[in-house]
Amino acid sequence: MKNITTRLIMVGIFGACAAAWGQGSLTPPGAPAPTMKTLDQVEPRIPISSAGYTISHPGSYYLTTNLIGDSLTIVTSNVTLDLMGYAIVGTNWNAIDLAGNRVGVHVRNGTVSAVKGNGIDFSLSSSNAAGVIENLRVVDCEIYGIVVGGGFTVRGCQVQGCQIGIGVVGDSQVIGCTISQCATGLLTSGSGAYIADNIVKGNQDNYALSAGDRLNILLCEIPETIEWPCSVKLAGTLTCTQTGTNGITVAADNVTIDLAGHTLVGPGADSGHGIYQDSDYRNLRVFNGKAVDWGGNGNAGIYARGKSAVLSDLQALSNYCGIVAGYGSRLSSCTAGFNVNCGILADIGSTLSGCAAYKNGADGIFADIGSTLSSCSAGFNGGGGMYAGGGSTLSGCTASYNADDGIYAGYGSTLSGCTAYNNSDHGISAGSGSRLSGCAASYNWGDGIHLAADSHVVGCVCDNNGGGDGAGIHVTGGGNRIEGNNCTDNDRGIDVDVSTNLIVKNTCSGNTTNYDIVANNAVGTITNTPVGAGPWDNFDL
Repeated sequence: MKNITTRLIMVGIFGACAAAWGQGSLTPPGAPAPTMKTLDQVEPRIPISSAGYTISHPGSYYLTTNLIGDSLTIVTSNVTLDLMGYAIVGTNWNAIDLAGNRVGVHVRNGTVSAVKGNGIDFSLSSSNAAGVIENLRVVDCEIYGIVVGGGFTVRGCQVQGCQIGIGVVGDSQVIGCTISQCATGLLTSGSGAYIADNIVKGNQDNYALSAGDRLNILLCEIPETIEWPCSVKLAGTLTCTQTGTNGITVAADNVTIDLAGHTLVGPGADSGHGIYQDSDYRNLRVFNGKAVDWGGNGNAGIYARGKSAVLSDLQALSNYCGIVAGYGSRLSSCTAGFNVNCGILADIGSTLSGCAAYKNGADGIFADIGSTLSSCSAGFNGGGGMYAGGGSTLSGCTASYNADDGIYAGYGSTLSGCTAYNNSDHGISAGSGSRLSGCAASYNWGDGIHLAADSHVVGCVCDNNGGGDGAGIHVTGGGNRIEGNNCTDNDRGIDVDVSTNLIVKNTCSGNTTNYDIVANNAVGTITNTPVGAGPWDNFDL
């Protein structure tokens, strides 16, 4: 009974509502409003269909056809010109002109050509122009393809077959454009232009730039000369087919070259240098790539003789010389192998860390006076493994299977934790006034450690050195302190040829002759038992 009553109430409510809804007026309030848009509403831009047109009012304009004849001229600010994929061909002078310095001009999307002038001539613009030229194909212009003053961004354009591809006479930007088959690809004058990530190749002269510009060059072909402070990045592996010329010649200070993991490939025996900077310049940085087949006599894969070069993460392979670095340079994680002459040559005051030289025809690593070498290695070289000039510091370095000394350090040098193994002459040879600590020399055909005068050798291990006439430690001058070393299984353990040396706390065993020391040296007692031994005694076991 309760459910029936509920249903009746609901029916009554809905019936009352239906009666109320049905009582509204069905007469429309007035005539229907128009629903169609006008042509101006559909396309609020201004069409251009004839050559010689002058844009004299701000607004948005577009082409409806190709224009061939007189220039299209813009004489006002705040204009957008969309070529809509059509072409403007100037037959009498420029294709597109900008009269004076106008602000907010934007040209895009089409083809431009000028057989008797410039494709786009906006050369009178200034730094407040805030203009854009983009996505244009500019071809076969008598003078400039595109020329701008200041304040423009030129991006994504393709320019070819012009006297000058793109020219900037102010502080405009050229980004991501492609320029080819021009007499001069990209030209800037004045200062303040920004150049980045453009493909410029196949021109008679790719670049004519100003030192005051901000230059980020995407290098697409070699040979090339860099005459301005800039950043250079390789677009890919680049091969030089011209003989007798350098791949990249750097004729400026403050240049950075990012090989970007790619390779500079030379033409072989008739090449110049892969990268070349002479000693007149400074602050070259090269990193992250390879230089191969720069085999011209006396040339190098990387020749950075300018002061204070920074070279890192490089491989120099199958060149005449591998890497040559100037005064005060820094080399890290560089590798030189299979070069005809030396692997790595660094000038006075250089720093080398984590560098390797192997299977080079002459010395593996040559570092001049006052250099620092850490964690470097040299092996299987046709000369010495590692040479460091006077006053150098070597730590944690390794030399093995070299045709001369493993490690040679000039006068006044410091060597710590270095290893020399199976070299054809001495393992480690040090000039006067040097200090060697914690070094190991084993299986070298000459002496393990060969020492001049006034030096200190402490805590070193020399084992199995001498192919019949070699010593663990061989002293050829006076004033040395030979202390706390262990010499085993050599032809001679400790061999001292002259007087006025101090020999204490050493251990020699298994040598053909453990101690071969001339008179008039200060020698701790040589004993074969630790029982009753004094603090200065040497052991003969």
